[in-house]
Formats: sequence, structure tokens, C-alpha cells
Amino acid sequence: MPRFAANLTLLFKELPFLERFQAAAEAGFQAVEVLFPYDDAAQLVTRQLTANGLHMVLINTPPPNYTGGARGFAATPNGQQRFQYDFKRTLRYAKRSAQVTSMSWPEKPKGLWRRKPISRT
Repeated sequence: MPRFAANLTLLFKELPFLERFQAAAEAGFQAVEVLFPYDDAAQLVTRQLTANGLHMVLINTPPPNYTGGARGFAATPNGQQRFQYDFKRTLRYAKRSAQVTSMSWPEKPKGLWRRKPISRT
């Protein structure tokens, strides 16, 4: 049987963010996901998860600047420091609350290429 997580970025938008956890639990969800939870302290998010018996199953790393900046920075020249900072921030949230994280991948910068796919074996 499928199990669904409430995406609190998209659902219950009539409520303030921290009140959406209770709404998700009352709607029967056991898990939630949030695209970018970074406007609230990880401790507050964790408190809402615990109080409502929920599991955080996905958060994303902070987004790049979509208003004219590059669409990602993990693999872009001069973007490694920013990526490391934001990834550490994501890990703070994940250690407290999340089971899975997701990264925003950049467009392939011009001039960069990989000769062979990376093997996961």
C-alpha cells in the first residue's frame, strides 16, 4: 500500500508554516517533506515533528539565487565554498529531523565534462 508524505511547502498554505505540521497529522499523514525549511530554526521544526508524531522524510539544500544567479553551485567554478556552507546548514536540519535530503544540481557549466559515468559498484 502506498504511503504518502504531506509536502508542507505546498499543502495547508492558509496556515503559518509551523502550524502545518499539526494540520498534516490531523489529515492522517505520518510523514512530511519541506522544500526549504530554513526560515525557522531546526529546533522549532523538530519540536513540531515530535509533538505531532511525524517523520520528516525529505528536505532540500538551500536553493541558489533564482533571480538572476546561477541555477546551482555544487559543481560550478567558485561555487564550492557556498555549497559547503549550505550543505552544512542542511546537515544541521537533517541530523535533527530529516531522513533524506536532496540537492539542487546546477546546469552543466560550459567547458566542464566527464569522460565516464561514475560507477556506484
